[in-house]
Amino acid sequence: MTHAELMDVCVPRHGREAAERIVSYVFDCPDQNHLFYEDYLEVFAGARGLRRLLVTGKVQSRGLAGAVPGDVPGLLARLQSRYPGRQGFLCEAVEVLLQKPA
Repeated sequence: MTHAELMDVCVPRHGREAAERIVSYVFDCPDQNHLFYEDYLEVFAGARGLRRLLVTGKVQSRGLAGAVPGDVPGLLARLQSRYPGRQGFLCEAVEVLLQKPA
């Protein structure tokens, strides 16, 4: 989703001022995580000196229904087109269990 697309979703629901703050937080806040699920898999695959016991992604239990107006399958197709090789768009949490060698 682009800045403009998020503004289009937020303005009718929250007004222009709040929408601008929301969009700024989503795109510009350094506290916001901008990694994809696949990025985490790459990070943990390269973790030297640690044994990976578990790496799983938790898919949103509620999905996108009601959270995003419009065509959810179409949105996922656009995301896959925009970010080739990425598929974990509905992942909301990553569980990782690493073991340090004895």
